[in-house]
Amino acid sequence: MSMQIPRPENESARLDALRQYQILDTEPDAAFDDLTALAAQICGTPIALISLIDEHRQWFKSKIGLTISETLRDQAFCAFAVVHPQEVLIVLDTLADERFAHNPLVTGEPYIRFYAGAPLTTSAGYSVGTLCVIDRVPRQLSPDQVQALATLSHQVVSQLELRQSLARVSQITEEYRQAKLQLQGTTALQQAILDSANYTIISTAVDGTILTFNRAAEQWLGYSAAEVIGKATPVLIHDQAEIVARSQALSQELGEPIAPGFAAFVAKARRGLLDEQEWTYIRKDGSRFPVLLSITALWDQQGGLTGFLGIGSDITERKQTEAALRESEERFHQAFENAAIGMALVSLEGHWLQVNRSLCDMLGYSEQDLLNTTFQAVTHPDDLETDLEYMQQLWGDEAENE
Repeated sequence: MSMQIPRPENESARLDALRQYQILDTEPDAAFDDLTALAAQICGTPIALISLIDEHRQWFKSKIGLTISETLRDQAFCAFAVVHPQEVLIVLDTLADERFAHNPLVTGEPYIRFYAGAPLTTSAGYSVGTLCVIDRVPRQLSPDQVQALATLSHQVVSQLELRQSLARVSQITEEYRQAKLQLQGTTALQQAILDSANYTIISTAVDGTILTFNRAAEQWLGYSAAEVIGKATPVLIHDQAEIVARSQALSQELGEPIAPGFAAFVAKARRGLLDEQEWTYIRKDGSRFPVLLSITALWDQQGGLTGFLGIGSDITERKQTEAALRESEERFHQAFENAAIGMALVSLEGHWLQVNRSLCDMLGYSEQDLLNTTFQAVTHPDDLETDLEYMQQLWGDEAENE
């Protein structure tokens, strides 16, 4: 028996939004994999996915605990989640839910019994997929875990939009470079390209003198272009302590002294190396915000170095999200460690991965001694068979290889 999979009312526009990201069938990306791993860790599930819902399939941009890269859309739990862009879909026990009880992913590998999916909803309101966590046993999530999952889904969308924006900026940068080779000085076309970007774009001469300062740089930093062009270097808007620390790190990395000034920004780009680094920008009024700064060397047709181009994106929201996630992880750790009952994380092979103080006290082991033993070693022989049978029910066929 199968159930008709619902489709969003804005399906055509939703698919257009998904395809504009040009993300389907791309290679794995560490930025997405980190978010998936964090979702699995916070929610305590063996499986976590970033699933994108295409017209006839769901494709996994990132996956933990699964080897397959896609399934039919008609089998996708996430196809139900994208219908409601603002809600986290939670299925506590798939066998008790008529929508999923006969789903091949429930009755066969990976034997899904629990599912929670937070929609990946764009700023325009289109849900292109989900960040979901899955378990092979029925379970519940705490309110904090549900909130963390939703927060992480917002960060996935931010990564999608950042990836799309960086592609546009790369195109703009190449157009700018080509224009620079053909035209002398800053033309109206070049300025229009610079001012259209929602990034700070600052170009300099070889010695660091600022040559262009786009509109976003003016708005974000509080300086007018007239105040800085030809009169300053990007050192003006940076934290001096960060510049000194960066020069010391580069001196070790490159094997030669790098002066704590403009050289700390361009030493790698000057050598043709990729240079993308987090920095703190300082506005004219003294306030600060974090940026991800990419620096590229500019060359003429003869291969001569003509200057540098710096593109900065505001990562304030990402930093706030990371801080919130660290706080959530700390609350989880405190709850685990201070629980009045014994709690532990155990590997499929029976090795203790993490134990709390109550469990150590109950068993009479120190934490390190308990971590050095196994679940089987501390279980009475009369109970071992029953406990292993229960663990096999939790772990499915994987436990049969014990």
